[in-house]
Formats: sequence, C-alpha cells, structure tokens
Amino acid sequence: MNNDYIDLFYNYLAVIKGLSHNTLESYVKDCKSFIKFAENSHFVEINEINHIHIIEYLSYLKAKPYKSKTIARNIVSLKQYFKYLLLEKIITVDPTSNIKSPRMSLYLPEVLASGMQLCWKYYMARE
Repeated sequence: MNNDYIDLFYNYLAVIKGLSHNTLESYVKDCKSFIKFAENSHFVEINEINHIHIIEYLSYLKAKPYKSKTIARNIVSLKQYFKYLLLEKIITVDPTSNIKSPRMSLYLPEVLASGMQLCWKYYMARE
C-alpha cells in the first residue's frame, strides 16, 4: 500500500472542504499513520481494508498513551479519507461506515461555569 491517494485527499480537503491548515495536517498525519500500520500488518492494497482492520488500528491507538480526543480525531480522519476514496471510486465499500464516532464530553470553561452558578443562584433567589 502506498500514499498515492494522500496528496489527492489533501487537495480535496483543502479545495473542496476548505479545511484549515492545521486540520489538513492532522488528517493527513492520521491517515499516513494508518497506512503505515496497514503496511506493517501486511495489508497490501487500499481496497483490501475492511472494518476489522480499522478496529485493529483503533485498538492499537488505544493501547498507546493517546487521549480520547486524539483517537476521536483519527476516526474522523479515516472516515473522511475512506469517504473520499469511495467518492472517487477508488474503493467500492467504505470500511469505516460501521465505525461510530465517540461522543466527546463538553465542559464549560471554569470561568463560565462559576458565572453560570452565580446566575443560577440569582435566578433561584428571585423566585
């Protein structure tokens, strides 16, 4: 397997999707990391990849000290990459179609959280 499609994917993300430079770099880095993993696992062609290979890669990432946000971004990167390959008819089946993106918890910034507490106290005191 090679990186032939990565440059085309990069251009697609930049021109069609209009993603920022940092996002482009992250997505491409994630996809190259997957391709390297696939090569080391002896998957020869991109169209040989199935959802089991994706799950193996995600398990590999989880075994490393990556944060859940990094793994979630990798999932999004791979979903975008395989969606692009499907769109360009390079593959016929998207191996990421059954992979769910994890829900990331959203936290209020500390300042906002304490400000909201004050608002809530004020609101409750009025009733």
